[in-house]
Amino acid sequence: MLFRLHKLALELRPLLPFCYLLGFGGTVLTGYLLFREAASSSQLLGIALGLTVWALLLFAFIRLFQSIPPPVLPGDTFLERLWSRCKLALYHVLALAVVIIGVVLLSMSLKLISINPG
Repeated sequence: MLFRLHKLALELRPLLPFCYLLGFGGTVLTGYLLFREAASSSQLLGIALGLTVWALLLFAFIRLFQSIPPPVLPGDTFLERLWSRCKLALYHVLALAVVIIGVVLLSMSLKLISINPG
């Protein structure tokens, strides 16, 4: 599972500058819309927040899984194998957390899209 995520992160690595730009731009737009007093900006605020959080999740995914710990080798000592298994287990927990955050973010995005202003 980690190897597939590693391959996907390497394929998505050219999108890192786009994630930087979208995250920064979305943060600036969100800040601007929060301090603006017009009531018509609520739909745009939801879109800006959604795009910002999606860009940050993609950025975190690429940075987390572009390098993964090496597999456990049979020639290693007991403590080295134990340490390698602990690192792999932590990366599996991170992968599960990214999936859960993605599902929550998808749910939040669908709710933000379906909100009718006014």
